[in-house]
Amino acid sequence: MIPPEHNSSFVAHMENVLDVYKRPYDPHRPVVCMDESPKQLIAETRVPIPGSPGRVARHDYEYRRCGVCTVFLASEPLAGKRMVRITERRTKRDWAHFVEEIADQYESAVKITLVMDNLNTHVPGSLYDAFAPDKAKALWDRFDFVYTPKHGSWLNVAEIELNVLGTQCLDRRIDNINVVRSEVEHGNHSETTRTHGSIGSSPPPTHGSSSLGSIRHSMSDATLVHRVVAPPTRWTLGAPNATHYTPSTAF
Repeated sequence: MIPPEHNSSFVAHMENVLDVYKRPYDPHRPVVCMDESPKQLIAETRVPIPGSPGRVARHDYEYRRCGVCTVFLASEPLAGKRMVRITERRTKRDWAHFVEEIADQYESAVKITLVMDNLNTHVPGSLYDAFAPDKAKALWDRFDFVYTPKHGSWLNVAEIELNVLGTQCLDRRIDNINVVRSEVEHGNHSETTRTHGSIGSSPPPTHGSSSLGSIRHSMSDATLVHRVVAPPTRWTLGAPNATHYTPSTAF
């Protein structure tokens, strides 16, 4: 959804995000995009009929709800790095601990720019809900939070990454959070992301290029944001509830 043509707040936030994306690659000041998405856990009520030559697989339209889990994803587009964590909830504490994990991956960074949407948990106060005040302030000081416009979350590259992950690994009925984690881990043995969608087919970004500047003249052309994404290779599993994508070096 695009807001009215003369929405000055939307334009101002959009310009800010685009300026961030135009920055040249700097390992000491990385630009990281993060997003989160719920994943419904759904069980079959009848055994599916597998496919056979000339006949597609068949699933009954009835299903049983088994709860919801949350997929947290962080991506550094100019370095081709991604990190995924599957959690049981999507509370302020869950977000705060994921931010801590991101910070741990950039110990030598002077400042981490974190691009995200305006979800009510994505605020500095969430850090104070999860950690002692001294630790929360120290963690907050490591980041520069940049928010996409309201109704403009399509400017977040992490949203594209989530769509690819969901289609590649999670586009079916899954009834258990451990299976969700296993499916993401299974991506380690698949190269489908090389040719899947706009991410796999996009060339590596030109650091500091102004190709995204054309969005200023066409606010509806969200697909131009895809150009900043480096081609992924595969997904790999790290900690029990964190999945890391590593094209060459660990994230």
